[in-house]
Amino acid sequence: MKNDTSGGQAGSLGLGFWTTLIRAVFVIMLGLAMILSPDKSHTTLYKFMGMF
Repeated sequence: MKNDTSGGQAGSLGLGFWTTLIRAVFVIMLGLAMILSPDKSHTTLYKFMGMF
């Protein structure tokens, strides 16, 4: 008899993973924007910090 302890979610990623991934991509893009054009990106940084 096979003992399945995965809970039926083998291979599926949860909502927390996708939320964290999207936030991480947004942080990387914001960091690149601050490096490339620091005078225009400060308002976006403040808005992003407000989301946390």
